[in-house]
Amino acid sequence: MQLTLELPEKYAFLQSPEELAQTLKLNTAIDLYRNGRLSVSAAIEFVGQMERHEFLSECRKRGRTSNL
Repeated sequence: MQLTLELPEKYAFLQSPEELAQTLKLNTAIDLYRNGRLSVSAAIEFVGQMERHEFLSECRKRGRTSNL
């Protein structure tokens, strides 16, 4: 699936499109995991290119620990 996101031009300097896409995917995966809609394995697959320990570390930074 591909999504298009429109942002005000004045915020374009904050992150590259690739960095923004990765941040949005990570935040969405953590939210879905937090709400029990994805397992940790599915959340990691959703993000892509991330190790399990990295994902769980990001969850801890945001106040979410593993369900295991």
